[in-house]
Amino acid sequence: MDFPLRRALLWVMLATAILYLPVAGFDFVNWDDDYYITRNPVILAGWSLEGWSYAFTTSKPFLMPLPRLLFMTEVEFFGLHAGGFHLVNLLFHLLNIGLVGWVIFVYTRQAPLALVVAAVFALHPQRLEAVVWITELKEVMAAFFAMLALLFYHRYVMGLGRLALLASLLFMLCSLLAKPLWVVLPFLLLVLDYWPLQRWKLGWGVLLGEKWSFFLLSLLFSLLTVLGMEASSGLVGLEDLSLVNRLGHAFHAILLYFANFFWPVDLSVYQPRPESAWGVGSGLGVLVVVFITLLAWREKIQNPALLVGWLWFLGLLFPVLGLVTGGMPVLMAHRWSYVSHVGLTLALASWWLKRFGWGRWTKTVGILLLLAMMVLTRQQLFHWQDSTSLWGNAIQVLGEVKGADYPHGMLGMYYSRQGNHQQALPFFLEAARRNPEFPYYTLEAANAYLHSGEFTQAWQWYERLVERTHVPGELILEVGRLGMMNGHYQQVNAYWQKAIGKIQREYPESLPLLTAYQNLTCLALQCPMPDSVIPESLTPQFLCKDILPLLSRMKVQGNSVEAIEQSMVARCTSFFTPMH
Repeated sequence: MDFPLRRALLWVMLATAILYLPVAGFDFVNWDDDYYITRNPVILAGWSLEGWSYAFTTSKPFLMPLPRLLFMTEVEFFGLHAGGFHLVNLLFHLLNIGLVGWVIFVYTRQAPLALVVAAVFALHPQRLEAVVWITELKEVMAAFFAMLALLFYHRYVMGLGRLALLASLLFMLCSLLAKPLWVVLPFLLLVLDYWPLQRWKLGWGVLLGEKWSFFLLSLLFSLLTVLGMEASSGLVGLEDLSLVNRLGHAFHAILLYFANFFWPVDLSVYQPRPESAWGVGSGLGVLVVVFITLLAWREKIQNPALLVGWLWFLGLLFPVLGLVTGGMPVLMAHRWSYVSHVGLTLALASWWLKRFGWGRWTKTVGILLLLAMMVLTRQQLFHWQDSTSLWGNAIQVLGEVKGADYPHGMLGMYYSRQGNHQQALPFFLEAARRNPEFPYYTLEAANAYLHSGEFTQAWQWYERLVERTHVPGELILEVGRLGMMNGHYQQVNAYWQKAIGKIQREYPESLPLLTAYQNLTCLALQCPMPDSVIPESLTPQFLCKDILPLLSRMKVQGNSVEAIEQSMVARCTSFFTPMH
């Protein structure tokens, strides 16, 4: 890399560091940061043998041992000071700026093109989500290793032998161990073989054959990822979301990724999947894909960078377009375009430089565009300051869009975990209004009423759970059990009367446990009782893990409760006493 480009890239990296420096004072957010770090006891324990085992064996939502190991390392150094975690993400982004510029330069030998691509990659507002979100360490880390894989592949092509190819394969493995997005790396290598490496004359059979280990690794991690998704949130089957509808959502997502590259405003961390798969967005997406693909193919001789850049863009988006999807109904996410937009920049910058050159006009336009990007990035940066600013922005951007209940629910959850139940309540109520069939909004609204001392309102909302469809039976039972443990027997008794019909119809296996709860509630209220308070059919698991702890907490005085408790202790002891 020649010295002027090296110096220019350092200036871009410095400008980016200054732009993102406020993240040192940002907090964790309550979306995945808690799952991966702040509420993860293995990660919070720091380095340990258990931690290493956890990192390499946990595949929910997918296998990502390298970020998990680095999270443990960050805990060792920073504790739970979020600023340190943010700065590590930023460091990876700064390294990636240099690597992206270096990759483009060594492949094309065009320093101006490399500088433009690296600068847009560094400062574009859509890069922000992957850089500022602590959880997305996996995104920036995976990109870091993927760029190294591309560099060593180039060294192999330049004649440095199989050792360079092996190094490229190992860096691909590291990238996949950070995030399996890079299963598409072999495809990208083939695209680069076409241009700028001009290796297609060797024959596609030769090019595919030398990459067999890359494709094998890609297949292995694709399977592991699908299995991990199935185990964590469950895969959405074709009977629930047809292939035709998945394609509609995919084209809509491509349109948004494409449009946001040119107009990156009103960016939300959560972009719900629309109810209708085929509409204006998906239709325009089809037109954009077809038109640009045909244009790029026509220009493949005169301007091959257009075709290569377009395939780079589409190829890196392919794994996240929802053709294989889990439980979260999202259409797209800005973090998923972290490196895919490099392809669009490569295509556009190559066309511009070929047409207008690297003169004063080009530099002026480029500087103005980069300044505009910096302004937009800085404005949106502070939306990630904490959970309230993150979800507040999402609520404002999404408005009344279908699926916008999720930001309200997450903001309510943040306040609830802070112990501010009165502030959480309106967000849970709004989330429940927008999505009344999702039972956990109803549950959290009821809990917020309960913790605020509004018992009548709380139990009115608890009773709504019985009326909802798709409410797990264990959730219905747990609500009543919670009321019993807090002495709300009158409300719980009315609740059981409404719940028993639903349990009989939908969860008959839970009927003995409900009967036990109902009888204990009657016992507390001194109403007529059956001869057997605890049904004989109740399994040892429910008897010892649910009923016995409840008896010790019930706010009822009297010999009858004590006698039942002593009987349950004896039964549990007999169940779990080993036989010799």
